[in-house]
Amino acid sequence: MAYELKDFETQVLARSKDIPIVVDFWAPWCGPCKQLGPVIEDLADKAAGRWELVKVNTEDHPKVALDYEVTSIPDVRMFRDGQVVGDFKGFMSPEMITDWLEKHLPSERDGDIQEARQLAETGNLPGALTKATEILAAEPGNEELRLQMGEWALRIEPSSCLELLAPIQADSDLSERAEGLGQLSRFVADATQFSSDSEKANAAFAKGLAALRAADDTNWIDQWIETIERRKDFADGRLIDACKAAFRYLGPRHPAVDSNYRRFTSALY
Repeated sequence: MAYELKDFETQVLARSKDIPIVVDFWAPWCGPCKQLGPVIEDLADKAAGRWELVKVNTEDHPKVALDYEVTSIPDVRMFRDGQVVGDFKGFMSPEMITDWLEKHLPSERDGDIQEARQLAETGNLPGALTKATEILAAEPGNEELRLQMGEWALRIEPSSCLELLAPIQADSDLSERAEGLGQLSRFVADATQFSSDSEKANAAFAKGLAALRAADDTNWIDQWIETIERRKDFADGRLIDACKAAFRYLGPRHPAVDSNYRRFTSALY
């Protein structure tokens, strides 16, 4: 078969650094696999260089299936830069697979997106949002861009963040991060209302808020944890929930989360 695996390292891991690779784990005895195969092969034939398909017969390549913990088939995964960035299991229609692909493939307007990011990096967040809004009009399903825009909006106009994130559904790979960012935006939108009878707690909170608006994640979280250490009930406990939301948004591997999470949990007791 034209798409059949010969060498996983070469065809998938190495090749995915140049182009997204969709891997279809299947077996000859699997009925749904036989239904899915022609559908996904037809889409691959029409991909026009945006992605490539590799089919892995789990009977012939059991070690690859074991390495990627494939427990049921069909199991379809997209690899980019050697890593899995999305997956689905079972049969899906061509329309559903197309939607899945668009969520995980790089944008065809990567140059414009990079321009928006450069504007943000120089501090021109309004310009970045304007540029990204133009891109989003052409690619409304670009959830990664929506999440990035939500972060920019959080820093200058938090009330608009929820509208940007609303189209990201619960079954999205980005849903947990979007939920955390949305909860954080609601808190930041009300931030001017919060204070306590402790001047040091108020000062730490204000410094954290300023750091958040400056995209200084380390100092932002550090100052808010200090606020909780000084006044656990700051903002009627909403600051604790906001920190939890920030951790969900940033993710466990983010340096600011990794270096502060233990201190945060200690501050709660």
